Amino acid sequence: MAVEAHGLQNRAKAEVTGAKLKEMRLFHWSITYVSVLFLAVAVDPFLR
Repeated sequence: MAVEAHGLQNRAKAEVTGAKLKEMRLFHWSITYVSVLFLAVAVDPFLR
């Protein structure tokens, strides 16, 4: 996700616009990360 964030920042600095900016890609990665994190926190008490 950090690599995608840096890529988005570089594309924005290069004044890339529209679909080539791919900002939704970072959004989807962040939603996936948060979902997996919450799932891990929810499952953790059952594994102990």
